[in-house]
Amino acid sequence: MLKKGISLILIVFIFACFNNDKPLFSDGKGYYTVTTGNGSSGSFISFSSEEIYKFYTIKSVTGQSLATYDKNYIDDFLQKKECKKVFSEVLDGIEINYYYSSKISGYRSINGKKVNLQTCDDNGLYTIGSPLIYGGF
Repeated sequence: MLKKGISLILIVFIFACFNNDKPLFSDGKGYYTVTTGNGSSGSFISFSSEEIYKFYTIKSVTGQSLATYDKNYIDDFLQKKECKKVFSEVLDGIEINYYYSSKISGYRSINGKKVNLQTCDDNGLYTIGSPLIYGGF
């Protein structure tokens, strides 16, 4: 059992050292969803924040999101990354906000506007995703 634990730690360490793409929301607590492939038609891999090591084993990450009950985390992240709100909408009672930050690589164009971060508030469950929240809220 000890050998397996040491092996797992070594694998995570190797991936972390050679993979500069740290999960964008790695310091958050909640439930991660990572998208591989082409946006909403890609594959989805989900895991809890305690299993963040799984991120380093995933190839071709095209999107990532974190569902959390910690609104302060979302607010702090938006401030830290200097996110500028581009527009908002409400769909089925869920508030959805679209942002752009030059501190986050890549973007999608929605109605001719650059967007690379999306948040939603579904009755106290907050989701933040980049470049968008794929797979639903």
